[in-house]
Amino acid sequence: MDNREERGRAVAEKSNQIMRLDDRFYKVASQNGAGMYDVIKKKESTGWLCTCPEFTYRNVQCKHMVRANP
Repeated sequence: MDNREERGRAVAEKSNQIMRLDDRFYKVASQNGAGMYDVIKKKESTGWLCTCPEFTYRNVQCKHMVRANP
């Protein structure tokens, strides 16, 4: 497990960090507490999308995806 996954799982264990809106849509708290990101499970595959800068600009699995998909 890499550092990103470890951070994602550690934050997921805290309360009020993830709001599941339905089967595919989640609101996930930022690690620094500065807001929430939208995390969306793609309909056509098993992949995920996130509105955080890490995913938006680097196109890598971010810790918010790890939190939404334990």
